[in-house]
Amino acid sequence: VLRELPHFSGITVVPVRDFYPAGDATVLTGEVLGHAAPRRDPHAVSVLNVRTLADLAAAKTGAPVTHRDVTVTGAVRAPGVFRFPIGASVRSAVAAAGDATARDWIALVGNPMTAPPADGSRALGKTDSLVVILPAAHSLARARALDDATRRARTFAGCDGCGACADLCPRTAGDASLQPDHTDNQEDG
Repeated sequence: VLRELPHFSGITVVPVRDFYPAGDATVLTGEVLGHAAPRRDPHAVSVLNVRTLADLAAAKTGAPVTHRDVTVTGAVRAPGVFRFPIGASVRSAVAAAGDATARDWIALVGNPMTAPPADGSRALGKTDSLVVILPAAHSLARARALDDATRRARTFAGCDGCGACADLCPRTAGDASLQPDHTDNQEDG
């Protein structure tokens, strides 16, 4: 599909092992190239999953892309990958996975490390591919319920400015410009 698109001439397709990398495209890029891609050049490397390629093939024939494959996991009875129409509710995703195992729950839609908490009424969007259901009493659910100022204060209270988080983060791949210990919120930084 990609090779037939004019702006993708000269493309190299590289299949990779079946795994889910914590640093998503950055980790996959490292797997393929053997080193990190240039962070400032979004055209250096493109990472597309199988579903995206299938959607491209459908779009090429004029078929609209109206559904999304979504992994529903966490505190559900039957976790799995389900196909939903774009705009379906998180509640419908939970129902497809056999319902939640906790009476009170929250959902993290998207990256579970950064997603804000969501309830069952949140609509699944065109880029959503992961729904994690957590009991409301779970530590991550409680942490997501905190306001930004409290979360920021807790973060900086535990930061000694060593920079190890930036050095080890697969998303930054050693980008020396990332300095999480240098913010406007610290008196000494």
